[in-house]
Amino acid sequence: MRRTRKSSRGMMLIELIAYLLILGAVATLISEMVVTSITFSREENKRDVMIQRVDSAIASLRRDVWSAVSIKSAGDMLVLVEPDGVVFWKTEPGGKLSRFTAEQLPQKTTFLDVPKFTFTPQDKSLRVTVESGPAGAAKREQITLVSQYLLAGGQP
Repeated sequence: MRRTRKSSRGMMLIELIAYLLILGAVATLISEMVVTSITFSREENKRDVMIQRVDSAIASLRRDVWSAVSIKSAGDMLVLVEPDGVVFWKTEPGGKLSRFTAEQLPQKTTFLDVPKFTFTPQDKSLRVTVESGPAGAAKREQITLVSQYLLAGGQP
């Protein structure tokens, strides 16, 4: 009785090409997922920094309005008359929001890369509108800040 050896079968060229195509497709999908993940992470970090800047600007504006004796707005400029002087807020092109007094003009505080702020004075308060989002799909958020002096019945 003769034993026959089972021959080890090698890969055919077509099988090898099919395996390489499948491996290439999987590698492409994985690389796209990694790139998308990194891009999303960067955008989220950028958004978080912008939110912190807006929060900081609103907190400073809230303090200024709270002690304001008079609230006036002209275009992109907000003028707050306070007992110890005048505070100016100005929206500038390129996502800039500046706060300064006449004495601090060379050393004004500027908030960079913030959405557009719009100021609308009301009877005893200030309505601030913040527009964010991509062009054409702006999301508007409003906050009303009150003046302690005007709320208590003071006259401008």
